[in-house]
Amino acid sequence: MTIINISDLMDGLGDETLALTDPGVTSPERILALVRERSGRTSSASARHPKAKKTRRLGRALLAAAAVAALLGATAYAVYELVIDRYVIDRPFWFESEQEAAANPASRISLVGYQGTPEYLAFAEWEGLQEKWQAEKMAFWQERGADDSYHETSDSYYGFYSAVTQEQADQVDAIMAKYGLTPHTAWAFYSSAAELYDALGTESFYADALAGSSNGYVYDDGTFKDEGRSYVFPDGQQVNLTVFVSAKGSFTDISGTLDMTGGWDEWSYTAASGVTVDLVLTSTQGEILAETGGAYIDVSVSAGRTREDLQAIADCIDFAVLAERFDGRPHPETGEKVAAMAQAAAAQEEARQAEAEADAARRETASRDVIARLGAYGIAALPEGYKNTLTQGRQERDHRLPWTGMADFDQVTRAYWNQQLDANIDLNVFRFPDTAKAMEDARAYFCGADWPGTQIRGCDGFVTAQEQPGSVIAVWYDPERDVLFLLECARTGLDTDGVLALAESVTEQAYTP
Repeated sequence: MTIINISDLMDGLGDETLALTDPGVTSPERILALVRERSGRTSSASARHPKAKKTRRLGRALLAAAAVAALLGATAYAVYELVIDRYVIDRPFWFESEQEAAANPASRISLVGYQGTPEYLAFAEWEGLQEKWQAEKMAFWQERGADDSYHETSDSYYGFYSAVTQEQADQVDAIMAKYGLTPHTAWAFYSSAAELYDALGTESFYADALAGSSNGYVYDDGTFKDEGRSYVFPDGQQVNLTVFVSAKGSFTDISGTLDMTGGWDEWSYTAASGVTVDLVLTSTQGEILAETGGAYIDVSVSAGRTREDLQAIADCIDFAVLAERFDGRPHPETGEKVAAMAQAAAAQEEARQAEAEADAARRETASRDVIARLGAYGIAALPEGYKNTLTQGRQERDHRLPWTGMADFDQVTRAYWNQQLDANIDLNVFRFPDTAKAMEDARAYFCGADWPGTQIRGCDGFVTAQEQPGSVIAVWYDPERDVLFLLECARTGLDTDGVLALAESVTEQAYTP
């Protein structure tokens, strides 16, 4: 019995034909070879706008011939052609406004499968719902008075799809049931190729010619995203690679972009690993596409070069290793390893959080101690629109201010900010081992030794404009308290007289954290 599985075979056939009178065209294998041989295709922006209706494909005519050959040979045979048109998503991101979409010339491409596959259809349906919910999002949050931590659902995997309400969770389940897919239930980040290989249970699939180190994330079914690799050409130019492998049968929510506005070239190529891949080259990017029995593979190249260059990059990835790993069979050991990696990362994060909280407590205690010794000061004549954003006391060790050679000092800082003006007022109070000498150093640094003195609240000091536009500072020394004040006003619009008036109004105030 003859079995033919050809996707969209007769849809939009082009004018091109394949002469079946060729005596060599006698088997499906021969037809497939001709498909690969003649599949060098060049398109231009005039032929297809990225967000316009798709054009006819040469490959469809060849596939029709393949169907005839399959019938004649009475052989169980399935064939389809992977071309970039079948991966293009003809709509903007669900979170993009019309203006943002119009300003972005890049086409969106699916990373989870080509058009018509269950993975693609599930992704497309879920995205349509995301767009609908985006329009309702603000009303939803306002109605519930919720923040980003709001979550109605209990199963952790809904978070992989940004589903936070029960309605959204129900839709996730409904879509997976409709298309026969399973969810991702665990993921983990990795920081080396060795960790990725161990999670997948594979040998290395990167050649030594690829520089850099791998980092990214991997799901329980082996779906992974890998970044950090690059290819260096003989002329010294370097391009970065992003590898995404999406396991078939899983529900994955991700897409990429490819700028096709300047035209593109696409062809098939048998890489050094012996696996035939599809290559797409634009003026700004490259794309390497492959399919195994259990996964879709996408390698995004950050810059456009030549056909030979893109083929050289494809030769550096062992697609045979990936094909062997992603063969359509379950690999439960990956799920176990990913879960273990996630648990280890969670334990590390918990320990880090505990240490951070302990460190914050130590810093707060130290700050209160410094503030108690120096006193808390504030500006009584603070201009309208400025809010106290920070009061911090600290002890500095092995750190030198640019205007003094002393590394040991106490400091309290009270910061004010005007959001509308993006303007800052910082009041700093210092005590050094020799604060009187620190005042001399400040005068020499900011003004020069002959700068005339100014009386600020009866203390020796000065006010001067700095090199930065709109920055004015006042510095004065109070020998009674043995503290030095530095008042810095950035982008406030105040002149030296205005800053002097602020300095005159500085008084001790109650401590506010």
